[in-house]
Amino acid sequence: MTLRVVAPAKVNLSLQITGKRADGYHLLDSLVAFAAFGDELEFSESSDLSLTVKGEFAHELAHGKATNLVLKAAEALKESASVNNGVHITLTKAIPVGAGLGGGSADAAAALRGLCCFWGIEVSGNVLSEIALQLGSDVPVCLHSHMAYMRGIGEKITPAPFNGKAWIVLVNPKKPLLTKTVFGKYSGAFTTESRTLERISSFDILLKAMASTHNVLEKPAIVLLPAVQAILDALKATKDCRIARMSGSGATCFGLYASEEAAQAASNSIQARQPDWWTMASHLLYEG
Repeated sequence: MTLRVVAPAKVNLSLQITGKRADGYHLLDSLVAFAAFGDELEFSESSDLSLTVKGEFAHELAHGKATNLVLKAAEALKESASVNNGVHITLTKAIPVGAGLGGGSADAAAALRGLCCFWGIEVSGNVLSEIALQLGSDVPVCLHSHMAYMRGIGEKITPAPFNGKAWIVLVNPKKPLLTKTVFGKYSGAFTTESRTLERISSFDILLKAMASTHNVLEKPAIVLLPAVQAILDALKATKDCRIARMSGSGATCFGLYASEEAAQAASNSIQARQPDWWTMASHLLYEG
């Protein structure tokens, strides 16, 4: 038996810092969305836990298979649910590594979801969330892969179902930014928590919700990697781009568009002018 699961790319539509804990962890306030594009995990029968990584960005997994979050997720779930079976996982990396798109977190979350089905086990949402948070602050929000507010250190998730349609262009300079380094460069003031919307029913309402927020890590990221500013400028210059920002701790930036045609035209234009950049046109996942 084999099973395939998609790990959608995570996009921080906003990212603000509301405080800092004594242990050094920053408290976040972020509206998170997911693109209809991502990595793929395939599960097949095996006597032990093993992993094969392939795809466009497989070579960029700097720490190798042993520390990959997918295997860590499998090991944690196997122990928690007292599973005796093994599994071989084939991970196809389509999301750039170290790009602010939560690739590793999305993969870990997809591994948890997929393995529950593959192994035929029932694990409570609370237990899965606890395992997810132990793996990384972005993993809990990736478990459901729906638009939501992510707060605290990633453990406070408030769903904000998106019922509209929005197209997105993602651009990365093919140069990673380390999350720890970007956060370490941040020296701004803490912000207040943004207003929570129970539902985001249209693209225009999404834009209004984003208008009162921003990504506070853009400035430190630009200092560390000026290409981020160049990408933001390129996105803003495309026709019908409604808003352009950096996602997460970078270096990927995104532009939002009201139509598939506008997004694809923008992606094609940027790719033609900057062939060394990675560019992807997609749409945001929505409900309803």
